[in-house]
Amino acid sequence: TLPLCHSASLFLSGLAFLVLSRPFSHPARTIDMDPPCVECTEATRLCALSPLDGRYAFATRSLAAYFSEFAFLRYRLLVECRYLMALPSLCPSLPALFPPLRLLLSPPVGSASTVSPPSADAQRYPFLASSPAPSLVNALETLATRDFTLRSALRIKHLERTTNHDVKAIEYFLREELSRLLHSSRTPACSPLSAAAAAAPSSSSSLTAPHAVVSTQAPAPAPRDHCMYHRALAPSSSSFSTENSRPHIENPPWHPLLEWVHFGLTSQDVNSVAQALSLRDAITKEYLPAIRDLVLTPLQDRAQRWIHAPMLGRTHGQPATPTRVGAQLMVFVERLHRQLSSIEEHVYYAKFGGATGGLNAHYAAVPSVDWQCFADRFLSEYCEGLERLQCTTQIAHNDSLAALLDNLRRVNVILIDLAQDMWMYIGLGYFSQRTTVGQVGSSCMPHKVNPIDWESAEGNFGLANSTFTHLSHKLPISRLQRDLSDTTVMRSLGVPLAHSILGIRCVGDGLCKIQLNKDRLREDLERNWIVVAEGMQTILRAHGYHEPYEMFRKALQNRSELSRQDLHALVDSIDVSPELRDQLRALTPFNYLGKAARL
Repeated sequence: TLPLCHSASLFLSGLAFLVLSRPFSHPARTIDMDPPCVECTEATRLCALSPLDGRYAFATRSLAAYFSEFAFLRYRLLVECRYLMALPSLCPSLPALFPPLRLLLSPPVGSASTVSPPSADAQRYPFLASSPAPSLVNALETLATRDFTLRSALRIKHLERTTNHDVKAIEYFLREELSRLLHSSRTPACSPLSAAAAAAPSSSSSLTAPHAVVSTQAPAPAPRDHCMYHRALAPSSSSFSTENSRPHIENPPWHPLLEWVHFGLTSQDVNSVAQALSLRDAITKEYLPAIRDLVLTPLQDRAQRWIHAPMLGRTHGQPATPTRVGAQLMVFVERLHRQLSSIEEHVYYAKFGGATGGLNAHYAAVPSVDWQCFADRFLSEYCEGLERLQCTTQIAHNDSLAALLDNLRRVNVILIDLAQDMWMYIGLGYFSQRTTVGQVGSSCMPHKVNPIDWESAEGNFGLANSTFTHLSHKLPISRLQRDLSDTTVMRSLGVPLAHSILGIRCVGDGLCKIQLNKDRLREDLERNWIVVAEGMQTILRAHGYHEPYEMFRKALQNRSELSRQDLHALVDSIDVSPELRDQLRALTPFNYLGKAARL
C-alpha cells in the first residue's frame, strides 16, 4: 500500500500529465511532450471523476490540448500577446503617439535590429535605445506557445487566487513576463532577448506567416525526468512559480509599455477569440480527421466491396423489397458527406468590441484610430482568419456556434442510426464479428460475441447530443448586455466533442470487425420469394392486366413465407401470354434489386 502523501503525489502528477500529454498544435509550431510515466497515468485514470479522463482517457486525452484549463489559459494568453503585437503594427499612428509601442515593431528585413527613438523620446524612455524589437516580438509569440508550461499555468492560477478573475490573472502574468523580458534585456550577457535576437531572423509583424521560434530557456537544459509533471516543475532560469522567485521592480522605466497589455479590452474579447480558435483547432485537427479516417473511409470501402451483395429489405421490421448491402451502407456515406461538408465550410466568428460592443474605451483613449477596422483586421490577420461579429453586447451572441453544434449533433444522429442498424444486422446474422484471441463476450455464456462497439457508440453519441442540445439552446441567450450563466456552459464544449470522438472510435472498431455472412443472406432471401410480388404486379399493371395488386393481395396477404414453387404456381394460374409469364417467372429475390446508385 502506498503512503498517502505518495499516492497524492502520483494523482497530481498524473492529472498534470493528462492536461499536457499531447503536443499543443498550432500553425507552424509544435510543442514536444515526453511520454508519461506509467504510474502517473494509471493512478490518474483510477481516481478520475469523469470516465472521459479515466477509463476512456486513451481515446479522449488529445482534446486536452484544446479544452483543458491549461489549454484555455494558453489560448487566451496567445490572444493577449498577439493583441499587444498588433497594436503598433495595425495602427501605424500609435507608435508615434506612444513611443513605448515601438518596442513591438519589427524592422524591415535587412535593417538594424534595434529601435532608434528620437532624442526627445530617448530622454523620456531611455530603455527604448537598447531593446531589440524583433526578439521581443518573437519572445512574446513563444511565451504563449512553446514556452508556455505547466509552471506558467500554475503561476496564473496563483494570481487568480488573489484576483478571483481568470482573465485579469492572465493579464498580470503577461505583464510580469513582459517586465522580466525587458529587465533581462538591460543585461545583454544573460538576456533571453539577446539570445533570441542572435538566433532569430528578421520577420514581418504579421503572425499569419510562420515565425522564427526561439527558446528563451537557459543554454544548459534541465535534466530529463521520468515524468512530465516533475520536469515541468524543475528549476530553470526562465520560469517562475512563486512571487519570491520573480524580479520585482518598483516603477520600472518600461511601465508605460505594460499599460498596453489588455488595453481597452473586456474579458469576453479575449475569451470569445480564444474559444473560437480552440474549437476550430479541435474540429479541424481532431474531429474531422477522426470521423473521416475511422468511419467515412472504411464505410465507403465496405459499401464498394459489397455493392452487388443482395439482401432482404425490411420495412416496419417485416420482409420487404430486396436491396444491396453496399447500397444501404452508401445511404450513411451520403448523409455523412453532406453534414461534414457543412462543418468543413463553417465560418468561425468571435466577438471583439469592448464592454458593450462599441469599443468605447478605445475611442475614448485614442479617437484618431479607426478601432472598428483594427478589430476586424486583428481577427483576420492575427487570429488565423476569424470573422468578427459587428453588432454585439458584451458577449458573442453565439448563433453561428449553435448552428455548428447542431451540425455536430446531426452527425451523431446519423451515426446512432448506423449503430442501431448494424446491431440489428448482426442480430439477424447478416454480419458476423471478428474476434481476437482471449476475447470474452459474456462472463457466463461462453458462446457470446456481443456487439459492444455499436452499443458503446450509441451510448456515447446520446450523451454527446444531450449536451450539444443544451449548449445550442443556452449559448445564444444572455440577459440584457451580459450575464455569467454561459461561462460554465462554454467551459464544457470539450465534453460532447469527447463523447462524439469516443463514439466515432467505437464505430471504427465495429466496422473493422464485421464480416459479411453471404450464406445467411441467401438463406433469408430463399425463404421470402413473396417480396417479388411487388415487381410482378407492377409488370402486370404496365401490360393492362385488371387489378393485379388486388389479386396478389388476396393470395399472399398474411403469409409469412413463400417458396419459389408456390409463387410460380400462382404465376402459372394467371391468364397472360407465354412471353409475359416468362418475364414474371424470371423475377427472383436475387435479381429484383433495381439499379445501384452511382458511388
